[in-house]
Amino acid sequence: MIEELIGLLSCNDLNPAEVAAIAELVKKAPEDPELHWIEDPAQAMTHAILNNMTDYIAESDKIDELHEQLEEMFTDPLPAFPYDDEAVQESSFAYFKWLDEILAQRGSDIGGYELLSIDDGVDDYIRVAVVNRKDTARILELALLLEFRISRENGTSSWQ
Repeated sequence: MIEELIGLLSCNDLNPAEVAAIAELVKKAPEDPELHWIEDPAQAMTHAILNNMTDYIAESDKIDELHEQLEEMFTDPLPAFPYDDEAVQESSFAYFKWLDEILAQRGSDIGGYELLSIDDGVDDYIRVAVVNRKDTARILELALLLEFRISRENGTSSWQ
């Protein structure tokens, strides 16, 4: 299950050896002495995913900084952060709704993209992965089975 989740979170960009290496680190995370401060095994494993998939995860405590990182993930740049949009200035939900509409149009040949939030419960940072929209349901199913907090970040509500 962990291998499948890692593959899907990377849009199947990682080769099998890379997936296996990350999966091994994730599985061992609850016993990792460096993560002794995380008592919950699922949290430790989620933290290990975040730490070992940094090329596929954007993270920040500020939405505009998160957007800058997301821009770098695409060859064809995303539109600039909508600083002039009052709704976005007042609510991160408005930003995520705006972004969800843009991501849905990207990669239309593969069904578009979607933003998923990954919460390891350690701090207040927002951590997101851009995934193939067609894989979202399976990712959420795997996350539920593994007790990882992964949810859609589409501006409708949190922790769907």
